Amino acid sequence: MYDLIPGVDYIFNVQAANFNGDGALSVDVRLFSCTPPSQGQAPTRVTSSTSSITIEWQSPSSDGGCEIIGYAVYVDDGVFGSFMEVNEENDPAVRNNPGLHEL
Repeated sequence: MYDLIPGVDYIFNVQAANFNGDGALSVDVRLFSCTPPSQGQAPTRVTSSTSSITIEWQSPSSDGGCEIIGYAVYVDDGVFGSFMEVNEENDPAVRNNPGLHEL
């Protein structure tokens, strides 16, 4: 077992061996040693109207050892049913920025 340092990226590869010798090393893969971020706080309302709402949120208390690279905002269907993501997958206004988001 190797003790990894959280937030550090490591390069891994594999080499197979049999009674005839060692094979070639695999292609490198770079992986970060971290865990998922902690649960964030509930968003709060900044402003709202009859047709829109602007919310804000704080970053989680722990990033798990790796920089947070994005956020997703979810809303229910208005009748306490299923949730759906309301921002585009690569929406820089949400995925890359903690803070304001208008629905």
